[in-house]
Formats: sequence, structure tokens, C-alpha cells
Amino acid sequence: MKKRFFRVLNVFLTLVLALTAAFGLSACSDGAAGDGGDGGDRTRQKTISWLHIWPEHSAAMTKIANDFMAANPDIKIEIQQSTHGDVDSYLNMQVLSGTLPDVFFYWTHSVSAYVDYDAVLDLTPYVDGWKDTFIDDGAAWEGAKVDGKYYNMPFRSTGYTIVYNKTLFDSLEIEVPGTIQEFEQVLDKIRKSFANASFSPLAATGVAGGTLPQIHSAMNNFIALQTEQYKDPAFKADLIASDATQLDLGARVLDKLRDWVGKGYFGYAEGKSESTAITNFVQGNAAMVLMNNNNLYLLEDIDEETEIGFMAIPAPAGIDYTYVFGGYDGFSIAKNTRYPDECVRFLKYLSSLEVQQ
Repeated sequence: MKKRFFRVLNVFLTLVLALTAAFGLSACSDGAAGDGGDGGDRTRQKTISWLHIWPEHSAAMTKIANDFMAANPDIKIEIQQSTHGDVDSYLNMQVLSGTLPDVFFYWTHSVSAYVDYDAVLDLTPYVDGWKDTFIDDGAAWEGAKVDGKYYNMPFRSTGYTIVYNKTLFDSLEIEVPGTIQEFEQVLDKIRKSFANASFSPLAATGVAGGTLPQIHSAMNNFIALQTEQYKDPAFKADLIASDATQLDLGARVLDKLRDWVGKGYFGYAEGKSESTAITNFVQGNAAMVLMNNNNLYLLEDIDEETEIGFMAIPAPAGIDYTYVFGGYDGFSIAKNTRYPDECVRFLKYLSSLEVQQ
């Protein structure tokens, strides 16, 4: 089971990388442990708090911190943990109380929220030579730019894709859909093949930040391609013209999504967490699940006789694109940290080839 799991893990990563560059972002590093390129006083130990959102990988994160401290005895790393779902409220409380961790997790493409709070250190003075060590020549860093300055270091790519039960697909003689029209036919065939209403053709979540909004987003992005709306500069600035054609297409997308929900294509999505949706899939109560690569480890318990596959949300016929909702997990430094150079030294270690492996 383990060998097969890691084989399909590689397939998953290949799919996500098509959108979000590379899972391991660093090709080499000029700031690995013990490098000391940032200088600073190393005669006394400084304590840096570090917040990550992967309690399921706490052993690996602890090893990273310990290895860094062994090579940098002048720095002590104190680890804090949150979760994907709770990190926003956790950080908001830290900002309000003035106790933001020295180095803290946040999504590279969303860091502007904390820049607006004036809570994040400007990394621009440090990036020359550093961001160029990334295998994408620093392209991932561009999402961390706010008003021309860098505020977040990309740590790894993150993305959502559809995991499907290939064994079930084969038994129902279902091919992986190449268009959204074929995708709808697959959902309908699976729904009609199972009398149990609690069985989900696609296990999705309807809670805030859930996966149903991503399907809606995919459809809207396909509209932008069909109408060439993406060429309008206002599109990138979120200033989308509300002409009659666009409003009509947007309404049709909502109607289609409501229709799919009404037909039970997503099972009972409202109030369901992503981990519950994945568990439903693993236990054989769903044919597909839309999930984040952060939760890949939850697939390890799937029946060893079940073969799984990965696919993106397909576009309407005539559009040669698929959709994966993704971005970058990253780390920022609190603006009020007492030890900015030491924090940067730690970030450079996190982006080193050693850690990225």
C-alpha cells in the first residue's frame, strides 16, 4: 500500500505543478544552516517564535528547527502550531495583542491582508541573490509583492485537485471527463448508480472556505476565457464590467451549480469539513473528492485494493484548459521582531535544498 500511495502521490504532484511551479521550490541556497550571510551578533542566544500550520507533520517541523539550532547555536526556535482552518483567527488575535510570532505561516498570494495591518517585515532588502536560487528563478515570489515590495517567502506550492476512485470508475465504465459537459454526465451516472442518498459522486464542502466555491470559481474563470474577459486590465484589478452578457453567464453558472447541488451530486456538503469529505472518500462513500495537497496523508488508509487517480476540473468544450485552485504556502516575518536578520537566516534555511527535500 505504501509504495502505491507514494506512486499516486507523484502523479498528484505532477498535476499540481502544472499550475503552481514546484512543490520543492529551492534549487540551491546561499543561506543554509550555518551560512551566517546576514551577520549579526552571535555571542548571545536569541529566541525566535515560529508558527506553522501542519500539526500532522510536527515531527518533521521539530527536526527542521532542531537541525537549524544545531548549526546556529546563537538562535533558539520556539515552535507554535495552528491549522489550515484556524490560522486566520489565530493570527488576528496575535496582531491585536501585539504578540505576532517572529516567523509565521501565511499564504504568499494573500499576505497583503497583514501588510495592510502594518504587521509584516519588508523582505526586499534581503531578496537579491536569495530569490534567484529558487528553481523558478523567483517567479513564486511575485505573489508576495505589495506595492513593489516583498513580504513573504514561498515555502511550497499548494493546490486543490479532484481525487477519484479509479477502481469504481472502471467498474462503471467511466472515462476521466475531458470537458465540463462530460464531467456533468459522469456526476449524473454515478448519482443514478447508487440508491444511497448519502453517497457522494463528488465529496465537497460547503463551509466557509470550502470546496464548492472553488467549483463556482472554476466556472467563472472558464467564462473569462470564453469571453476573453481576461484581456481586460480591469479583470486583473477585480474591477469586472457588469455588462448584460457577463451577468447572464454568471447567473447561468449559479443556476447550474444549484442544479448540481439539488441533484445530490455533492452529497451532504453543507457544514462538512474537508477532512470529513476525505474520510467519506477513503471509506468508499464517495466516488471523488476535491482536496488540498496538505491533506494527502489522509489517503494512506484507503483500501489497498482501491486504485486512485487525480484530475483537474475540466473546462467547457473548446477551451484547452483545466482548473486547479492553488497558490503558495509561505512564511513572513513580524515587523516588530527584535531579530530580523536572524529570522531571515531561518527563512533562508527553510528554503534551502536540505529542507526542501
